[in-house]
Amino acid sequence: MFNAAKTNEITNQIKDNAEHLVGTAKEAVADITADTKDAAQNLGKKIQARTVDTKSDAEALIASLRELLAEKPLQNKAEEIKGQLTEQYREWKDTIQHEVEVAVKESQARSRKVLNEQPLLTLAVAVGAGALLGYLIGNHQSSDNS
Repeated sequence: MFNAAKTNEITNQIKDNAEHLVGTAKEAVADITADTKDAAQNLGKKIQARTVDTKSDAEALIASLRELLAEKPLQNKAEEIKGQLTEQYREWKDTIQHEVEVAVKESQARSRKVLNEQPLLTLAVAVGAGALLGYLIGNHQSSDNS
């Protein structure tokens, strides 16, 4: 079938392909390692720059807060904050109260509409509710008498 020369030739091709594959894999690993190293260095530089910026922003905020506290006595600030909170509470209360009033009016309007459009259904629901209440009250009273 196969002769020895052909088998050796195929074996040599396999070895050559394997060596080429190993070389290519080594080059790819070296490239990936270099890219990863560069990316890590760039990321480190960006993080360091942002840390410096954040530190500067925090220091500026602290300085402005110190100036603000130095301008007015603390009691005045507490009164000012209390006033702002009270005003915000009133606004929220008014908004919620208005929303509830609108919801109640809409519910009443829908109920009237259903009552006017479907009086038989309304009557059936009322009779059913009355019968259920009568049964529950009657059943409860009969068990108390036992």
